[in-house]
Amino acid sequence: VPTVTPLTGDPDTGTFGARVEGLALAGLDARGAEKVLDLLDAHGVLHLPDQLLSPEEQLAVGRLFGPLQRTDYGLRHPDHDEIIHVTDVRKEQRITERWHADSTYFADELTVCLLNAVEVPPSGGDTMFADQVRAHDGLSDRMKDLLAGLRAVHSGAAFARIMGADPADAPRRVHDVVRIHPRSGRRFLYVNAAYVDRFEGMTVEEGRGLLRTLFDYATTPDLVYRHRWAAGDVLIWDNRTCQHYAVHDYGSARRELWRVSALDDGSGTAAAPRPA
Repeated sequence: VPTVTPLTGDPDTGTFGARVEGLALAGLDARGAEKVLDLLDAHGVLHLPDQLLSPEEQLAVGRLFGPLQRTDYGLRHPDHDEIIHVTDVRKEQRITERWHADSTYFADELTVCLLNAVEVPPSGGDTMFADQVRAHDGLSDRMKDLLAGLRAVHSGAAFARIMGADPADAPRRVHDVVRIHPRSGRRFLYVNAAYVDRFEGMTVEEGRGLLRTLFDYATTPDLVYRHRWAAGDVLIWDNRTCQHYAVHDYGSARRELWRVSALDDGSGTAAAPRPA
């Protein structure tokens, strides 16, 4: 039976992040995957130490949660287009140095993400996660009422610029600012500073102040779990209910992680996205 230890939070308000020991991901079956989903519903982010997964094992685990996102850009693993090779890229490519959820501008949403630490620097290189369920729960009733009627435009333009593509061709999607999780039924905030620059039906200038307030509030320290990596760690998180931020403070040291991300299998959420 796995041992689950909360990493942050208060028993009265909920915990964010959990260390899970005694659960081997290699060879995980459908029943084990369902247990992982239950833990994600409760904790948002899971830390499973000492896993040491091969690429093939990581792919097998990821597929238990849905079809995997494929990538055709330069950060892919050399042998597998379903694995993103997260390594020390040059400074100007680091969109991860902003709070974000991955690929929120694509039609096919990411749900469960698995990040596997292959090599880590002796210090630094942490990854931070912010709980968007508790972010919503902590809002005033009046702010909740205001946000319930708003939708935000998510754009891949910033990522396109970093990768040398034309921002005008970048995908865009519109999502409700407050969404409902399909499994837990809990509401969560769904805006991030990397990919959202306006509300639907407003100009950029009209919405800038409220967006900045939301960006700052949703990533305040009391909502954040900061993970210090060790080789063999696997982090699993719900990309819908968490934002994350990679801290690039390790100089020229080597940092190599592999990521796979499951796509929505069709269950969707209570408020489905539509094209911008």
